[in-house]
Amino acid sequence: MQRHLSQASSCMQGFCSWSATALESPVRTASRGRVRTSSVHNQHIYNYIFDSIISPVLSLCAASVNLEPSDVPQDVYSDVAVQVEVFRRQDARRGSRVAQVLEGFVTRKVVKQTVMTVVYGVTRFGGRLQIEKRIRELSDFPQEFLWDASHYLVRQVFRSLQEMFSGSRAIQHWLTESARLISHMGSAVEWVTPLGIPIIQPYHQEIKVKQGGRGLQSVSYSVNADSSLKPNKLKQKNGFPPNFIHSLDSTHMMLTALHCYREGLTFVSVHDCFWTHAAHVPIMNQVCREQFVRLHSQQILQDLSTFLVSRFCCKGKFSWAYLRSLF
Repeated sequence: MQRHLSQASSCMQGFCSWSATALESPVRTASRGRVRTSSVHNQHIYNYIFDSIISPVLSLCAASVNLEPSDVPQDVYSDVAVQVEVFRRQDARRGSRVAQVLEGFVTRKVVKQTVMTVVYGVTRFGGRLQIEKRIRELSDFPQEFLWDASHYLVRQVFRSLQEMFSGSRAIQHWLTESARLISHMGSAVEWVTPLGIPIIQPYHQEIKVKQGGRGLQSVSYSVNADSSLKPNKLKQKNGFPPNFIHSLDSTHMMLTALHCYREGLTFVSVHDCFWTHAAHVPIMNQVCREQFVRLHSQQILQDLSTFLVSRFCCKGKFSWAYLRSLF
């Protein structure tokens, strides 16, 4: 214990010494700390609005996820919270008791997790639990209204998303239905990323495997990644939208990493969080944006549709007309 405290004290003294030097001469002081920035993966699915609809709502959607020029950074979570508050005020004026109780409690933090996980297929049940957890953290909120408030807010969040991002919601529905039809045929969903990397969803029916002797000497476990088994239709359907978006995230990350390497930058990433040294952040940000535009300048949805049709709609009796009849 004493050794760890001594090491911590030495590190703190070293940091204070470095800080003092940096304050005296910041230009001449080398900084090896990394600065993190986020590429915001949800922009990918909202960006597909450009491919699907052109309407006055489009500018609002694009601006909310920083895809249109703006003097200040935009925040989709705050925009949704504002829209939910509009609905709350309308209901409060109509005499809704829960809407009146929620006055002053509709914040970005309350709606953020649900908005973020919609792209992952979160249901209203799961969204209600998320919102309930956030409301429970509010010490001055009357807890007797916890159930009614969370149930009310999740409806308003989904309503707001449907109005603000109708195009992206339609695309998410298309991905889900495509996966449902494919798994109904007995196949696992698969696609190819813009970098040419094949993806296959490993969700299959579970089988129980027991090894060893009897009682405590035996071990039982489940296996669900055997491609010879029938696909798990629910997991195939619910997993396709988020997995497809993640494949675009990884494509964007790989393109950013390769071009940062060409620029001589030190680059580290975890999912949609990118790191580099402080002096190189402007270059990394430029590369990140250029590769984002490059990625989404391709006809990604059209290419996906073409692949799915050629891969799954030409198997003898499984014609396109047959797939359509499954709706």
